[in-house]
Amino acid sequence: MVLAALLAVLSVPGGPARAQAPDAATLALFTADDVKVDVTADSAVTARDQALMEGQAKGLRQVMRDLAPAEYQDRLPEIGGQEAQNYVLSLQVEDEKRSNVRYIATLDITYNPDAVRQLLSMNDIPFSEQPRTPVLVVPLWQAPGAAGPILWEDPNPWRAAWNRRAGDGLVPTRVPLGDLGDLRAVSADEAAGGDAAAVRNLLQRYDMTEAVVARAALAGEDQLAVDMTRYRLAGQPSRQSFTLTRDAAEDRSAFLNRAADEVAARLRDAQWQGGGTAAALSPDSAPQRMTAIVPTAGGLETWLTVRERLGQVPLVRGVEVQALSRERAQILLGYMGDIERLTLTLAQYGLDMSDLGGGVWRIELRRAPAPAEPARQPMVTPEAAGAQGARPAAQEARPAAQAPTGPQQQPGEASAPTPGQGRVMAPR
Repeated sequence: MVLAALLAVLSVPGGPARAQAPDAATLALFTADDVKVDVTADSAVTARDQALMEGQAKGLRQVMRDLAPAEYQDRLPEIGGQEAQNYVLSLQVEDEKRSNVRYIATLDITYNPDAVRQLLSMNDIPFSEQPRTPVLVVPLWQAPGAAGPILWEDPNPWRAAWNRRAGDGLVPTRVPLGDLGDLRAVSADEAAGGDAAAVRNLLQRYDMTEAVVARAALAGEDQLAVDMTRYRLAGQPSRQSFTLTRDAAEDRSAFLNRAADEVAARLRDAQWQGGGTAAALSPDSAPQRMTAIVPTAGGLETWLTVRERLGQVPLVRGVEVQALSRERAQILLGYMGDIERLTLTLAQYGLDMSDLGGGVWRIELRRAPAPAEPARQPMVTPEAAGAQGARPAAQEARPAAQAPTGPQQQPGEASAPTPGQGRVMAPR
């Protein structure tokens, strides 16, 4: 009984069950957070009613935009405020301000998942409820006239813009702390130069699977050029760039906030497409299934990490735990596409998959290679050195027929220590 309950907790759902109440993870995908409304009308009551209707329509469009791929954005249905109320499951009002004729507030609105799914399906718009992969943002900032970008130095207004962003918007984002460990992992020059190994060092430090080096260069006060380079734990980086123009009413902070939102939107679209590995699928598409063994010698934490990463992979459509022990978990994995594509995609999330034969596969965490040990220097003792001093080790190993290079020591001259080797003194 206890084992059955544990397996139920450790399973990853392949999609929301239509007959059951939606879980918290599903509701989060159908929730629009921080919807701003500001309406002026003849009275406070009228302003509030109009603001809530406008906010519900605005939030519904935001949810549909997050679920649908980029190429279908212009086909999203236009739903007015009166009709949008029919899709609302719950509404929370924050930061409410009002006067005799004006109403200002921030809304968090959760919509009915089944109703929104039906709306999208009726308009022939495919959608994905795959959880978004958290992204580590490495914000490079280049001011006008600067010789190069900065990363960890202050002030970095681009980094400040990312710190102001809510971490769970279109794509969950995280900004490195900028502590000594981060400085050692990657420098501004390494990030700007496309040093994939350095960026992946930072990813491993935060136990994440995807990073974006976002380089923002300000030209004057009105133009911002942004270059994005996405990195996974394996595979080739992908790059794209765009330019934004500052609106007349925007100050620099608002301008950079909008640029950060644009980067997040592009990350969302790239994840929706699975980085080229996952096609747009309707909710009725049937996944394939395979049996896989997950080694858990590292304990429960190892399994939880594998489970979390499987939940981030765009091709995965469900994980059912069939057996669990101290040494391994046996799972039934639902996935889209073919085995080769799945193997490549799992590698991008730090998971290695290999064929055990008989229709059974092995999925395990990719371990970082152990650092190479420094070469040991030969130890020369005073006894071995003798009264004349020891010759350098390289000279000891030189073949007798090879003439020594460099100036020769003349009788009576002091012997200078070889670079990298200490002076050896004979005992008195």
